[in-house]
Amino acid sequence: MEPFPRARPSRDVRVLVLTLARGEKPVPMAGHALLLCDQPGGTHPDAVRACAALAGVRGDPARLRPRTGVACTLQYDPITVTANGVWNDRFIQFEHTYGNACSLRAATGPVFALGGVLRKTSGEWNIPDKVTALPGAFPRTFPGTIRRPGL
Repeated sequence: MEPFPRARPSRDVRVLVLTLARGEKPVPMAGHALLLCDQPGGTHPDAVRACAALAGVRGDPARLRPRTGVACTLQYDPITVTANGVWNDRFIQFEHTYGNACSLRAATGPVFALGGVLRKTSGEWNIPDKVTALPGAFPRTFPGTIRRPGL
């Protein structure tokens, strides 16, 4: 008999700790949330949608599929996210660095949308909380662009 039995997660537990950090390393954290999915809750601002997204991939953020039709800039402003916890009978350990906040949201949807955590300081542009895919083909000009005569 073993002095300490091996730990096995419960089959009915779905709990993740999510973190978000600016840069290519997971520390220092810019934000974190506890995501409970047995009954959606915890400190995540949109636990219902985050749990629904993770339910389709058995709790593994690495299996989330990027949304189509989302256009992100190629600006390099890395965001590193982690997810650690238990999903049913499996331990989840995930870490990934995305090129910028737009590519993070396009790839993970509501899972790492931790509210206004990614808002930059005053004087810098703000990263939107949601990424909206444009319906159909992309327009020739985007809202707010300056049109020059003859173009």
